[in-house]
Order: sequence, then structure tokens, then C-alpha cells
Amino acid sequence: ARAFERPEYIGMLQGHQAWLAYAAGDAARAESLARDAVETWKATAMAYPFQWSALLPLLATVAARGEFAEAAEYARRMLEPNQQLLSAALHEALTQLGRAVPEGRLDDARTAAALVMARGHDEGHLRHPPERDARSIELRGA
Repeated sequence: ARAFERPEYIGMLQGHQAWLAYAAGDAARAESLARDAVETWKATAMAYPFQWSALLPLLATVAARGEFAEAAEYARRMLEPNQQLLSAALHEALTQLGRAVPEGRLDDARTAAALVMARGHDEGHLRHPPERDARSIELRGA
């Protein structure tokens, strides 16, 4: 990807590496790679439609720290019209998260973030580290 100097492909590579790092349990590396992917995609002429590959691991890492405002921003980005349409269940969970924070409903945001992570895992868009089951995720309060 780097040899061709195509930022959309470099971002794709970084996003997939973030996904793999998250699945391996390395949240810090996943977050760093996901942020790199998001920054790389900003340099593209058109929106890369599969940004969920970086945004879901990024959402999961920040939500686990209780940073629901940032998680909600990533949820809203995945719902933009220029992004791949995700399943109805995941779309609904992302919508709930995206709405809960601006409305000041932090308990609902926590619940929605856990639901996003569980749905993402169930549908194969996000793999949790082996020691963590998607249904047992405990998210910190904001």
C-alpha cells in the first residue's frame, strides 16, 4: 500500500492492523493504529467507505475508558451516508450511542456502547480479546 502512495489503502492497512491488535488484546496499539488510519483517510480525495475497520476498535477502546462523547462521535461517523451500510441491529445501536451523549443520557450511552461492541462482535466486525466476552464488557462511567 505504501509503495503505491495511495492513502485510502494505507488507511485500510492501518485499520485492519488496528482490528487485529484489538482482537489480540492490545488496546493501546489498536487505538494508535486506528487513529493513524483516520488521519490517513483525511488525505484522500473521497471518503473511504469501510472506515468501520478502524472506527469500531477505536470506539471500543475509548468507550472502555468511559469516554462516551468520543465514542459517540465515532458512532456518528460510521452512520454517514458515504460509509458502508452496516446491519440494522448495529446501525440502531450506533444511532442510540450517537444520540445519547448529546442528550446527556450517559447511562444510555454506556448501554448503547456495550450493545455496539456486542453487535459488532456477533457480526464479525469486531473481535474481542479471548479473555473478554462481548456480553460481559464493563464500561467505566464518564
